[in-house]
Amino acid sequence: MFCKLKLGLPFAVLAMACAAAAALCAQEPAATIRANSNLVVLDVVATDEHQRPVPHLSAADVVVYEDGKPQTVKNWEEHFVASPAKLPQMPKLPPGVFTNFAPMPQSTALTVLLLDKLNTPVKSQMVLRNELLRYLKQTPPKTPVAIFVLTSQLRMLQGFTSDPEVLRQAVNSAGARTAVSHGLANPISGDEPGNSAIAGELASATGGADGGIADAAAALQGFLSDEQAYMTEMRSRYTLDAFNQLGRYLAGFSGRKNVIWAAGSFPIRFFPNPGDENSFDLALNTSAEFHQTMGLMGADQVAVYPMDVRGVAVPPMLTANRSGMEYAGKPLNLMNDQAAAFRETAMEHDAMFQVAGATGGRAIMNTNGLQEAVAQIVEDGTNYYALTYVPTNRNWKGEYRTIKVKTALKGVNLAYRRGYVADDPNAPVTHGGAPETASRVAPNSAVHLAMAYGAPSAQQILIDADIRPDSNQTEDKVAPGNQGAAGVKGPFRRYDVTFSASARDVLCPVEQDRTHHCSLEFVTAVYAADGALVNLQTNGIEARLPDGSYQSALRSGLRYRQQVSVPDKGEYTLRIGVHDVESDRFGSLETRVDAVRGLKPAGAPAAVGTPAQKK
Repeated sequence: MFCKLKLGLPFAVLAMACAAAAALCAQEPAATIRANSNLVVLDVVATDEHQRPVPHLSAADVVVYEDGKPQTVKNWEEHFVASPAKLPQMPKLPPGVFTNFAPMPQSTALTVLLLDKLNTPVKSQMVLRNELLRYLKQTPPKTPVAIFVLTSQLRMLQGFTSDPEVLRQAVNSAGARTAVSHGLANPISGDEPGNSAIAGELASATGGADGGIADAAAALQGFLSDEQAYMTEMRSRYTLDAFNQLGRYLAGFSGRKNVIWAAGSFPIRFFPNPGDENSFDLALNTSAEFHQTMGLMGADQVAVYPMDVRGVAVPPMLTANRSGMEYAGKPLNLMNDQAAAFRETAMEHDAMFQVAGATGGRAIMNTNGLQEAVAQIVEDGTNYYALTYVPTNRNWKGEYRTIKVKTALKGVNLAYRRGYVADDPNAPVTHGGAPETASRVAPNSAVHLAMAYGAPSAQQILIDADIRPDSNQTEDKVAPGNQGAAGVKGPFRRYDVTFSASARDVLCPVEQDRTHHCSLEFVTAVYAADGALVNLQTNGIEARLPDGSYQSALRSGLRYRQQVSVPDKGEYTLRIGVHDVESDRFGSLETRVDAVRGLKPAGAPAAVGTPAQKK
């Protein structure tokens, strides 16, 4: 349901549900690119020829170019961390109140370790785990570290902490242990005979005399190519979705965030694979999604460090566990599979360089010293310079603009993101047609990814929610407006969800009558223990606020109330989200229903505005 409400002062000045969270909402926004700003924020990592950080540089030591034209540096900050940062304490919230806010130290970098099981064979996962445990035992991190794992979905294993013992427990946890990826050709070792070798073995097994065997071998080779292309596309989309979710989660933290992407394969494709007609479409689709996702991360100071955990690269047909007999007397098959292996390696390395270059990280490959590589990445990402500039080109047309930073200092290497997409910072997001709601969304849209069960909370919009039973009574049907899943039976208990969203994180363009137009969606999803969607409630709000009401909203936040029904028996989870339709930014959080089941009922819902027409 999408309701159009014309809201005035009563909606805008309602207080946040939690005083502590409201105070946090009123803090000044972090120095990152916001949806309504044309200020470019750029992190620069300076190292010497031995990869050691170079301190005490000034803005006068560098020149910044955008599309070849010099830019004026407005601000320059040096960030060097000598000792572990102490995490501030989260204020205690009243029962039934939840928030996506996570307190972090100011002026410090954060490190995210992404354990990619989707794209990593079991053998390499085991090596990575042992190397990480060695690192945490010998080199306690200087910055807070969070650990995520990617299978077919992204999950957080450990939130930000500087405690090595807590991090070691996360690495040793069940969620971090080795798992088989069904999208890899060989999920155990990562090595697999080439298609030419397999087809050749089929012909050899039957003597190769029958011309029909050659046709069968060719058909098998085509089938294997199609299957491999499908698996690569699947892994590519899961991976890009995970980075989208991770970027929206990290957007809530100020300063630089360094993501160590530890993987054994990098499925993102920018160039088609010769001989595979499907790879042309895959390359085009991947490129568009990649630039959108990496732009999201780069704008919020998220640098990605792709790290190939397979170690020194060896062509699979030349590894020690292969006898090479499948190529006996078939030199052409060997040449074809070697060429295919080198081509695959080149595309993967290109993907690593593209990801690192788009976000200001560095690709780590062809090394067996994973422990040392992790330590070096943390050192690089901890010590950096943050600069800002306002582009001289004010014509925002959505084109890609290149960034280059130069220094005349000898022996100093600079790492930074190499460009960005110059979208109009004040233009609303175009959805094409009817307003997008949680029940009708694109597979990789903000709503779909931010509301996924078990995903990290989106923190582009700071929100909190007061959740409690509506009454002590149960009912046979779901609440009005709820979209219950087929086959889910009652009795149901109705819950009140009172949203509070920071207006500072919402894009509200000024219209001709000087009112601020805010377009928001409030979403509550109910998930069963197995992750199945049980019920959904979504409301779209069009708010036109006079300037005085908008200024009050900046101080006190925006509030809305929903009702959602949950089966009274069983274990269920609520996922709460607020979507800014204008900027496509999202805030979300997740909590177990058991945490609020026994609270005092909320009572009659309060009015939040004057309903107009419904769509």
